[in-house]
Amino acid sequence: MAKLSTDDYKITINGTNFSDHLAGITLQTTKQTYPASAFGMGWDEVVQGRKSASVRLSFQQDFGASSVDATVWALMNGTGYATVVAIPTSSSVSATNPAYTAVCVVNDYSPISGNFGALSTFDVTWMVNGTVSRGTA
Repeated sequence: MAKLSTDDYKITINGTNFSDHLAGITLQTTKQTYPASAFGMGWDEVVQGRKSASVRLSFQQDFGASSVDATVWALMNGTGYATVVAIPTSSSVSATNPAYTAVCVVNDYSPISGNFGALSTFDVTWMVNGTVSRGTA
C-alpha cells in the first residue's frame, strides 16, 4: 500500500477551499473509557463511553476580501459554526480518498499574530459540534 505525502490535502470551510492558506490540520477523535474492574477479576475491564472531536488548523493569514480573515472573523462574530471538510488529496472522494466532515464551533481566532519579518500565521482548535462523518463517494 502506498504511503501518503501531506502536500495535497483539500480543506474547505463552509464550502470555500482554503488549502492554499493552510499549513497544517489535525482532526482528533476521542472516545472516553471508564474502568469497570471489580474484585476477583484477573484483568482490567474498560467500558466505552461518549465520543468527541476537535479540528486544529494552522492558517497563513490573508486579509483579502473573502479570504482567511474575512471568513473566520465573520464566523467568530456570527453564527459561530463552520463546516470543515478535509480530504487527504485533491482527487475525487473515494474509498481510498475519504472526506471527513465536521461542524465546528468557531470559538478561537487570533487575527493578528506574527513575528518581525516572518509569515503571519495562527492556529485554531475548534471543537466539533456533534459527529464526524466519513464519506467515500
